[in-house]
Amino acid sequence: AWRRRTDSNSEKMRSSKKRANPFARFKKKKRPNLLNGQMMKGFKISKEHLEHKDHINSLAFSNDGQYCVTSGFDDMINLYDCVSGRHSNAVVCRRNGVSVVKFTHHSKAILCASKYSGASEESICYLSLHDRRYLRYFKGHTQRVVQLDMCPVDDSFISGALDNTVRFWDLRSSKAHAFLKCYDTPILSYDREGMIFAICTAKEHIKLYDVRTYKKGPFTTFKVHPDKWSNAQFTPDGERLLLSTTYGKLKFFNSFDGTLVMELNPKGGSKLNRTQIFEPSISPDGKYVLCGSESGLHCWDLKTEEVAKTWKMRSPPHFVGWNPRRLMFASASESRLNFWLPKADND
Repeated sequence: AWRRRTDSNSEKMRSSKKRANPFARFKKKKRPNLLNGQMMKGFKISKEHLEHKDHINSLAFSNDGQYCVTSGFDDMINLYDCVSGRHSNAVVCRRNGVSVVKFTHHSKAILCASKYSGASEESICYLSLHDRRYLRYFKGHTQRVVQLDMCPVDDSFISGALDNTVRFWDLRSSKAHAFLKCYDTPILSYDREGMIFAICTAKEHIKLYDVRTYKKGPFTTFKVHPDKWSNAQFTPDGERLLLSTTYGKLKFFNSFDGTLVMELNPKGGSKLNRTQIFEPSISPDGKYVLCGSESGLHCWDLKTEEVAKTWKMRSPPHFVGWNPRRLMFASASESRLNFWLPKADND
């Protein structure tokens, strides 16, 4: 009888513990969609940085959203902490300069491309921002590298240069294990799953390659109207490919059949200087896209294809980027870096 009573008491204790769990009622609830039109209108500059002495030419976020890195024509690389909003580190690249920066899968290791066309032996560098040490130089390109993209699933990356070649690399080797010859300067991008990559040129084609069989050629080719492309990126769901022009026009193509799905023009787009590059950025949920122009910073709702918000800036924001993990984005105007946060409830 004593054993039966203890067993029944233990069962009551277990059941009481289950009922006492205060988080059980939240398990079946879905996380709300944070980004909406009202929140986008409330974004404002929360921090301004002026560490660069010349124009910023590249901007990137780490995969964990902890850090933001920029490079400039002053041969400086600056690292910023996105949590505190403070400047964290700086590296001087006097020897080769820097034109493009990309994070690897480590939050304090980046790839940087030289801004000089003659630096064939050190055209791409693997740099540790923790101890400011160059881990490896990647040799192969004979002209300046203008495009870098890291594979989302492993340590491989691709590069495009003014020598009209795309080269395939691994962080563990200083020599490219393959290359593709193009008819013009290539614009390239991996999809979010790391399964395919796109190569675009100023000619009339968009070529999609399977990362496992790219040596056999593209598995599909789309013929599009030729334009002066400056940047390419896939939407988070991989269904559309965004191509931006040197004068700020944004074109979305269907990733399966190559049809033009959407075309977005910034205000005053016909008056833009066509030699200037405005690099766009798609939000992590795929609902909005940011891009600068001479008239300011624009945000489009990709569902309605309408402008959700336009912010007037003191100087044109040539580079913008969404933080992949945190509710913030950054913009670079001349030598100024701005961090943007949504309006607080008590503001």
